[in-house]
Amino acid sequence: MKTQNTIQTTQHTPGPWRIDQNDKEKVYASSQGIAVMSGMFRDRYERTANARLIARSEEHTSELQ
Repeated sequence: MKTQNTIQTTQHTPGPWRIDQNDKEKVYASSQGIAVMSGMFRDRYERTANARLIARSEEHTSELQ
């Protein structure tokens, strides 16, 4: 079986990313919204925690490299 070596490039909205101070379930980069937490099966605390993780994901990725 022949395998191919491929290089993947990740494209994302450049940071820094931040949480909206008025709505802790929204994540922004500059003035552009990039994520909104929603879902009727998740409570407000879980949605806020998910938004915090997303806002810091760029920082976490650089720490892993």
